[in-house]
Amino acid sequence: MKNAEIPKAVNALFPKIRVGDRLAAKKMIGPKDPSQIEIRALGIVIDIDPDEWRIYVEWIVPEMSRLVPIKGCMGSIHGPFEVSDWLSDVFRI
Repeated sequence: MKNAEIPKAVNALFPKIRVGDRLAAKKMIGPKDPSQIEIRALGIVIDIDPDEWRIYVEWIVPEMSRLVPIKGCMGSIHGPFEVSDWLSDVFRI
């Protein structure tokens, strides 16, 4: 994949992802509730292929539904985050 095809935020944040990081798959709630996102799955990064821009994840909680405040997480990739109550709510297993 050419860097020109990769969104600017992803291009900046992807290199910061490390094996062992937790990852949350989220869904935007949209007009129904624009202040929240739904956490749909939690996983741990097990491998990274920087040449292919791929992250391999072991899904430790593959099916879930947890609503949390959106906190600006509207794009496809975010972080790293400072420790906070919100972060604990998102990644709590």
